[in-house]
Amino acid sequence: MRGRLLRVRRVVLPDTVHSFPLEDPPRVGERLFVRFEGAAPGGAGVVADVAELRRTGVGAVLTVAARRRAEPVFERDGVVEFEAVEVGSPADRARRDEAVAALRAYLGALAEFGEGADVLVEVPDDPVAASYRLTSLARVSEPERQELLDQPATAERLGRIAGLFERERRLLVATMGARGRHGGHR
Repeated sequence: MRGRLLRVRRVVLPDTVHSFPLEDPPRVGERLFVRFEGAAPGGAGVVADVAELRRTGVGAVLTVAARRRAEPVFERDGVVEFEAVEVGSPADRARRDEAVAALRAYLGALAEFGEGADVLVEVPDDPVAASYRLTSLARVSEPERQELLDQPATAERLGRIAGLFERERRLLVATMGARGRHGGHR
């Protein structure tokens, strides 16, 4: 695969917006090879497909449609030949599925006890992006949320998040069950 090199200062995830202050902005559908500013030339990056583009006075603002890890094979004059690499290990993907199942069980318990709506929550397939999305949904204090976000291992972060959703589900079932046994209302 081939794509133009784009250096960025923040994480590139699907549906994120990035400015592209070049005189020659990308086109919708164009594939870019994205690398963090300050990273060594020849280092790994991500493949980003441009979903939307809006021109500004200083360049363009683009919305990323997809993201995959990529290893450069050859790089010259701002163009990179690369191979896309599957994002996330099998363990990361399994932990993602466990965390999503725990979230769904918690949301199901909320709906069952009339404590919340039966909501469809979209969770990305990419384990890293999923871990950040699920962290944003967890009922934890801000310091605990930051600790989760700072966790370097994706599988560990997802495992902790699954445990948090399971804990919340068990507490909800115990609390609502106790209300029912003592004549409380739903």
